[in-house]
Amino acid sequence: MFDFLFELSSSKAIAAFIASAVTIGNFIYYLYTMYKGQTKPHLYTWLVWGLTALIVALIQTDNAETQGTWLAYTVAFVALVRAALAIPYGEKEITKGDSISLFMCLGSIVFWVFLDSPLVSVFILTFIDLMAYYPTFRKSWHKPMEEPAISHFIFGATNMLSVISLDNFTLVTATYQSAVALFSYLFVVYVMVRRNRVI
Repeated sequence: MFDFLFELSSSKAIAAFIASAVTIGNFIYYLYTMYKGQTKPHLYTWLVWGLTALIVALIQTDNAETQGTWLAYTVAFVALVRAALAIPYGEKEITKGDSISLFMCLGSIVFWVFLDSPLVSVFILTFIDLMAYYPTFRKSWHKPMEEPAISHFIFGATNMLSVISLDNFTLVTATYQSAVALFSYLFVVYVMVRRNRVI
């Protein structure tokens, strides 16, 4: 019985480690595509993703989650670095809709500060994170080649690994990564369809 629990705990730790390590590798690949001029990230999307991932990681930590937070902290770090790099190397065409999306996201984060419910907070932060996809979806409609589909697919896979690695599986700890994984896969399908239409 105890051996099985130890094995389960170890496998979850391995899943969390793999998810974080692959995220770092995926980040390096993303940087390479930026260096080659193939990828142009949207500042607003990555800024919001970095902030929401950091807040969700803090909420998960406060709810006694340990291994499952590794990826959230890793994602927060790489997303904020991508946001910083998007200033000189990212998408330059910022539309009014992009700005509205950013202000809505940041306004919702301010609203989150006054909440006293971890579950409602995670739901709101997940919604904010998904809203932050808008600038990248909008940009990719016109420029589907400027986002590496494989990178977003891997991002979805690492979030699924993160869900598997949770040692305290609840709606509070699992909602964010599950939703991000789903939308990552939807974005991959969206980009691939747009590429076939544009080419």
